[in-house]
Amino acid sequence: GQVHMLFNSPIFLFTYLPFILFGYFVLPMKVRNLFLLITSTIFYWWGEPIFLRVIVLMIVVNYFFALSISFFSKSRKLSQLLLFTGCGANLIFLFIYKYNNFFIENLFLVFPKLKFNLSEVILPLAISFFTFHAISYLVDVYRKKILPQKNLLQLGLYFLFFPHLLAGPIVRYADISDQLTKRS
Repeated sequence: GQVHMLFNSPIFLFTYLPFILFGYFVLPMKVRNLFLLITSTIFYWWGEPIFLRVIVLMIVVNYFFALSISFFSKSRKLSQLLLFTGCGANLIFLFIYKYNNFFIENLFLVFPKLKFNLSEVILPLAISFFTFHAISYLVDVYRKKILPQKNLLQLGLYFLFFPHLLAGPIVRYADISDQLTKRS
């Protein structure tokens, strides 16, 4: 079977984490974020390779929605429409991966004569976490609490930075945006 890299697993504690810390501190400052993005991506890929496509798609979708919300911020109705559409897109990801099986099982209970095979959708690692992370990001851009991140790799690091999983329910972009570009 597949060996999962949990935060308390020996492979993480004695191999991966030391590698990340060593690489981070020996690399020049200008490539550290790229290094963190790559190592965070590997962390999620290790846990569930198929999910990586979903999260990359979510990052790209939210990148364009945030830029669009900001660009059209003078038009309240259009920026609201973009916000609701972006939030809806994020919730569709959540629904497909978290609630699809529940919905279909109950549909079969209500309509037992329905006979078709559906393969069970596998629940991606931290899908709820990413969904609400993304929605909070779009809402903060809409409320003009933050500017949208124009660098797709920086936004990717915000979403994928694996220590966020330990930080609590949602780490707002405003709380770490400066740390993505200026840290000592």
